[in-house]
Amino acid sequence: MSILNKKKTHSRLFLSAAFLLSSLLLVNSCAVNQCGVLQLQNVAKPGVAVSNNSCKGSDLALESIVNLQADASVRLVSTSEHHIICQNKSSFPLKIKVTSAASPWIRPEQYHIHCNDWLNGRLECNDARSNKIALICAVSEQENAIGLHKNATNTSPKMREPLPDDDDMELERLKVIEVLKNYLIPKIEQCRKDYPSDQVLTLAWTIKANGVVSDTAIIPENISDDKFVGCAVQIIEDWIFPPFQKEIPVSYEF
Repeated sequence: MSILNKKKTHSRLFLSAAFLLSSLLLVNSCAVNQCGVLQLQNVAKPGVAVSNNSCKGSDLALESIVNLQADASVRLVSTSEHHIICQNKSSFPLKIKVTSAASPWIRPEQYHIHCNDWLNGRLECNDARSNKIALICAVSEQENAIGLHKNATNTSPKMREPLPDDDDMELERLKVIEVLKNYLIPKIEQCRKDYPSDQVLTLAWTIKANGVVSDTAIIPENISDDKFVGCAVQIIEDWIFPPFQKEIPVSYEF
């Protein structure tokens, strides 16, 4: 083979290698920058900010970081319409990274917390110093997607008792009462202070086994949908309850 032919062969090999490398980099870049892996609901929600995201609007790409201030919660929706809710129960900010285009999609950055593995659609992280719960995340499937249904059927105070009275449900009843008393009622009272309203609001909802709220409904159905109502509903829907053995129907007057 002549020197000229060798140079041409080496040149072609170099160009082929360069083209293959650039293609791989382009594919990898597209994968990382793919928009819509998850969508952030309520983009302007207080205490929630997004960084390292190449997408616009509510779309999140892989490697995006969701920053949660203390006591803040966030709801994400996947392309398969699963709802992922995370709640910062610590006194310091936490970060959640979008790590995969498939379930469970996210993983907290564990600087000050220690997280267990996902179990039954639920993830819990503890404060590394106090060992108290710092972060809870849970996944709700499409058929259990959370929403406000003013015209929900088979939903009335008589048909939706606060909790069953049988002995097997006593522990679950106490868990719900504790959450209502210590967390939800004070938050909804703050809603009424922020958005003054004389409406008496009864909300009915179902707590799934992994603690996610679903099937939220207003009772009675003719109540006005003012800012107080919207604030109260959002607090209930964004809350993650303790896990239960089975679904728990709840109704409560605020």
